[in-house]
Amino acid sequence: MLKRLLVGLVVTAFLVVTTAAFGASPPSASSESAKEVREATPGATPGNPFPSPHGLRIRGAHGYSIVLNASPGASGNVGRLHVAASGRAGRVYYSARVDLRNEGLKANLGRFGRVDLRWVPAGGVSEVTERCHHHPRRFFFVTGAYVGTLRFRGGRGFTTARARRVVWRRAWYADASICSLGIQEGTPGPGEHLEAGAKGTKKLWQSPTSLDMVQEKQGAPIAYEARQNERVGQVGLERVAWAWAGGKTLNFEPDFSSAEIHPPAPFSGSARFEATKGSRGSWLGDLLVDFPDRPDVRLAGKTFEASFESYFHVVREEL
Repeated sequence: MLKRLLVGLVVTAFLVVTTAAFGASPPSASSESAKEVREATPGATPGNPFPSPHGLRIRGAHGYSIVLNASPGASGNVGRLHVAASGRAGRVYYSARVDLRNEGLKANLGRFGRVDLRWVPAGGVSEVTERCHHHPRRFFFVTGAYVGTLRFRGGRGFTTARARRVVWRRAWYADASICSLGIQEGTPGPGEHLEAGAKGTKKLWQSPTSLDMVQEKQGAPIAYEARQNERVGQVGLERVAWAWAGGKTLNFEPDFSSAEIHPPAPFSGSARFEATKGSRGSWLGDLLVDFPDRPDVRLAGKTFEASFESYFHVVREEL
């Protein structure tokens, strides 16, 4: 049983185009030596660096961090631009088509702004070293700056950002890791897992508005995460809000027939689960969540249902 990770278990790493490089397998080398293969891999050597970062990070208003990350498509010239506006208890993702010709970034974010940047190389090459456990790998980038127009305004103005010139910085990669995550989860286990979403949805976490709660074992902190998906014109949005809380925010029967939660801010109110069939049941209450750009979103009621079960969730880093 695989699902997206709860925010408490997510590794938030700013890898930009190197994300693909980290996960990619080198080309098959029947007649080529390992050295030749490495030299042919973009970013692997000073002589063949990444020509641009395909993304950037800047500060937004009200304590938010704004990260742009472009994913090239099959042609390499057109892809998707992902903009993440992240704060202490929530994040909003925006996704739109991006033109990557000439190593630039050009995207129309509709009411949320516009990106029209060209990459201007500075003529140098800089090294970034990442580690997985004790295994370092080096990656090389052409230094330079994005120049042009960057305007961003989150919904309800929860954050804004403007830039005319953004210089490449090694510090963008300070939290990055080349480790992939191995995930095992299922039931039964020493912890509890609750999901809530639209009634009748096959997978509740795929509902337009959903809630996840995980306690890996009794006595451990509880992770709460709410999500909401929306499309505004040509821009896809995903809202996320989260909280860590103590065990007293969850009360449940040992047979998992009922449960009640009252998580802390940015959540408010409470909700109660009563089993009706298997692990699924009703999900009633006045539970609300404040997303960064949308307050007082309902997370319980007659249009919702939930599942609640014994659970285990193990995350490990892998090379």
